Amino acid sequence: MRVSVVAALVVTLCCPTIAAQAQNEPYDVNVILPLTGVGSFIGQTQAAAFKVVEKRINASGGINGRPLRFVEADNQSDPQVDVQLTGALIAKHVPVIIDGGPATDCNAAAPLYAHGPLMYCLSPAFYPEKDSYAFAGGVTSRDGLRAIVNYLRGKGWTRIGILTLTDVAGQEADQALRDLLALPANRAFDVVGWEHYAPRDLSVTTQLTKIRAGNPQALIGWATGTPVGTIFHGLIDAGWDIPFMGSNANQQAGSLIQLASVLPREYYMFSLPWAAYSRMKGGAPKAATGAYLDALHDGGLQPDGGNAMVWDSMMIVTSALRKIGTQATADQLKGYISGLHNFDGAAGSFNFTSGNQRGLGPENCIVVRWDRATDAWIPVSGPDGSTLRS
Repeated sequence: MRVSVVAALVVTLCCPTIAAQAQNEPYDVNVILPLTGVGSFIGQTQAAAFKVVEKRINASGGINGRPLRFVEADNQSDPQVDVQLTGALIAKHVPVIIDGGPATDCNAAAPLYAHGPLMYCLSPAFYPEKDSYAFAGGVTSRDGLRAIVNYLRGKGWTRIGILTLTDVAGQEADQALRDLLALPANRAFDVVGWEHYAPRDLSVTTQLTKIRAGNPQALIGWATGTPVGTIFHGLIDAGWDIPFMGSNANQQAGSLIQLASVLPREYYMFSLPWAAYSRMKGGAPKAATGAYLDALHDGGLQPDGGNAMVWDSMMIVTSALRKIGTQATADQLKGYISGLHNFDGAAGSFNFTSGNQRGLGPENCIVVRWDRATDAWIPVSGPDGSTLRS
């Protein structure tokens, strides 16, 4: 009897200590990023953004009092490595994994998430299945191209050239452009040259020569990372200065500053609405965007496409965890996010009830121009590439 009393007393005295330790223990969210390899320019920017987000969330109470901690792993920009890392984390029964992409990596790993955990891929070229455990950041590449085509039509630049990669993202862009240009509203377009090149090609001189022969008013060049630099160098070598429309996968301020000497004078791409902050009316959407911009400024980062998706995805996941609790399961997280609407972030207002697994649509997409003088993005269109109103 005396032993039982002592044991009960020990439990009574220890339990508060154990509870306090559990409360102070970090809540880990696993993140797979392309920290090395061809996608490292994206992964390194994302990693810096995760640090800013971690600091901001913890300053506002963490996850119900527990500090948030991101645990990063490098997929080396290799889909096979991404699959291996994902499989190892699933074996640990984690409820959520953030994958920084690119889309080829997310596509390779997606089948592993058939029964959970929750996957949040930060790529506009990743298209998760409806009602699946997979979600995606940003607007789709297809919506981005739609905004670009609308902007070109509004400018009267309807004689265009197209140069895309032969990779998955390039093939997706080709199909999206074919579909868009087949629409009745786009009958005025005349594609004077449509060429392709491989990611490891060192020159696109032949392709640019063919396109230039048609005297286009603008060039759509769909490539990410090092391959887009191949186009820029080709334009410089040819002495050809033409409005250039690119993928927002390259919306990385640091890399563009480094490429300043070879960038086209008029360099456009689609963007999430944060770039138009100065034109936003007051209210909750502008306040949410302002919080994102303030956090980046405090962290010494410039806003760009990658860290905007990091910010929004983690504000959404954090909202779910704070609502459900740190014991949240993949099913609970999926249910919460699937029903989320009117959630304001850097990309605008999210509405996941539409069922597209990213909560965003064409209305969350604008066209911007990179200003080399100020190293900043200048909004040149309204939502969906519409003509900008003064």
